[in-house]
Amino acid sequence: MSAAPARGMDGERRVAAVLPAGGSGERMGGCTPKQYCPVLGRPLISRTLEALERVGWISDIVVVVASESADLMKNIVHRYGHKRVTLVEGGVTRHRSIFNGLKAFMGDHTLGAGLQTPEVVIIHDAVRPFVNEETLLQVTNAARQYGAAGAVRPLVSTVIAPSSDGCLDHSLERAKHRASEMPQAFLFDVIYKAYLQC
Repeated sequence: MSAAPARGMDGERRVAAVLPAGGSGERMGGCTPKQYCPVLGRPLISRTLEALERVGWISDIVVVVASESADLMKNIVHRYGHKRVTLVEGGVTRHRSIFNGLKAFMGDHTLGAGLQTPEVVIIHDAVRPFVNEETLLQVTNAARQYGAAGAVRPLVSTVIAPSSDGCLDHSLERAKHRASEMPQAFLFDVIYKAYLQC
């Protein structure tokens, strides 16, 4: 088991998470957004919350939901006994939804109680339940050191650039590139200021 992120001289160094969950599932082609599809008897988002709740040093989990799914999400939180979860209404884009999640820590949200501003915030996809504590710890500690960090992996697929006529122009050399994935972590002040400037 991994150790929790170190505490400073001032005591608690809060880490929180934001899960954008306002997507419509359009790419999946179904009528139910994928975060609410059942996996082993419960909605996928519940499985993701379960994974984050196992990490005791994450103080708060903000779930950003579409307004039409707010009641559904409240029922999921209640039915499966999720703790440390605050619901926030999403925006019209993923970008605006994440910003709404961040604003919840500044006292600006509509569906839950007040939250303390964290030192580090982890942004993770609501439909990725297989995140482990070691990865969360690594991105959190890297964010503390560098201001921002994220999980990456080697490219396994060939990535091509087409020419203007639709034929292959060139492909990337996989050894020189990485795929960016979730989770990502940021010093809260860094990511909040970045979103304010966008």
